[in-house]
Amino acid sequence: IADHIEEMAAWDGDIWAINGAYGWCVKHGIDAVFFTIDPQPATAQHAVGADRAFVSVQCDPSLFEALQCADVEAFKLGPAGATTATAAPMIAIEKGYRSVTFFGCESSYGETTHVYGNRDLKSLMRVRCNGQEFLTTPDMMMQAEFLGELIREAPCMTERSGGLLSACVADPEIDVIAATPLIHKAVA
Repeated sequence: IADHIEEMAAWDGDIWAINGAYGWCVKHGIDAVFFTIDPQPATAQHAVGADRAFVSVQCDPSLFEALQCADVEAFKLGPAGATTATAAPMIAIEKGYRSVTFFGCESSYGETTHVYGNRDLKSLMRVRCNGQEFLTTPDMMMQAEFLGELIREAPCMTERSGGLLSACVADPEIDVIAATPLIHKAVA
């Protein structure tokens, strides 16, 4: 996403910034709406200072408290993916959007897990997809698989994320090369 600051700042459409990406967007002059379906209380810290928000009614009450001064549109989450990014396409279609472009949903990690900071990772995997290797987690691999299939099948969906998501759009086959002991223990 850091490679697309100017493109996003000039974006002719709505930008839904997921969780901590909202603060990052504001810091970089990108007009965005705070967006989440995440029910975890910790999500509220990412919403502080948001002036507009689009959130699931299933979110923790602390999120709504953090957004008390914002213009909030709450929605009931119907059938959707397990992450906010995978839920976004169905929600966008239901709201009447005709296209969706994903930025920052690469589903793989470089020097940090997210552009706005690190997530504590205990379940890392190294995977190969489309001739490239990526560091990811089981949930992010599933996110890339889901979004990759959707983007391949729906011409109104595109990605500008790169990483594992881009590789999954080009080739849906993912091979797990290595995994942390926690993953090995879980599948044993």
